[in-house]
Amino acid sequence: WNTWIAWTQCTVSCNGGTQFRIRLCEERAISECQHRLEIIDSRWCNTLPCSDLEGIWGQWTTWSDCSVHCGKGTQSRFRSCFMTSNRAKECLGHGQENVFCEKKSCQSMSMR
Repeated sequence: WNTWIAWTQCTVSCNGGTQFRIRLCEERAISECQHRLEIIDSRWCNTLPCSDLEGIWGQWTTWSDCSVHCGKGTQSRFRSCFMTSNRAKECLGHGQENVFCEKKSCQSMSMR
């Protein structure tokens, strides 16, 4: 028999998947292998629950003040990502949201 071929990639990234590897019969000993199948080996992989691999978002901050005193601007709010384990990679989603805001027009403010 030949040596084992490298393990395949795991079928999933979390919640338990499977990896496979095979070894084939050597050509010079083919007569010994005609009635045997290829040898297939399998093992479990990536068994941690998906929730252990994702960070958890904290609460959103309050919206910031509008970025301008007159006219159109933006407001932002933020949240922090907390790792749930030393294997956690990142939180899904975004840590910042932006919205448009509008103050009185700059012309009407300068007329006063």
